[in-house]
Amino acid sequence: MGRIRTDVLSINPQARLMLLMGERKDVPPDLLAAGKTTTFGDLMTPEGLKEIRRYADVIGPSNTDLIPRDSKGAWLEPSTLVTDAHKAGLLVHSYTARPENHFLPAQLRSDAGDAARNPRGMIAEVRRYLDMGIDGFFTDDPALGRIAVKGMI
Repeated sequence: MGRIRTDVLSINPQARLMLLMGERKDVPPDLLAAGKTTTFGDLMTPEGLKEIRRYADVIGPSNTDLIPRDSKGAWLEPSTLVTDAHKAGLLVHSYTARPENHFLPAQLRSDAGDAARNPRGMIAEVRRYLDMGIDGFFTDDPALGRIAVKGMI
């Protein structure tokens, strides 16, 4: 168990620690400072997730780590990250659900323009991630997030 985890749990035994994941190619700042070359992508492997579990309870990957996108923003095949994280004993809270077309996968965008709000698109995106088994998510629009969780529109 890491020092930070020990310190936090000594103050609040119910606290959960999250590792927010960066770009797959990037090295986490603490590892970089220690002279290591392990990337976030390395940490997203089954072995890396087991290592994370030693010091965290939750991972916070980008939505595009759950379902990668092609150069035009269309969804590709889902990754195994959620399943792999759960097998390692980690919860998954993805980021960030936003209702603007620009942030949505191509399949869910409306024809209203890049900056247009598209509530149905965001709700559909969040539902897809929930169906994959995520345990939580970050959003810029909590009202739409609640609708997605409740399955109403």
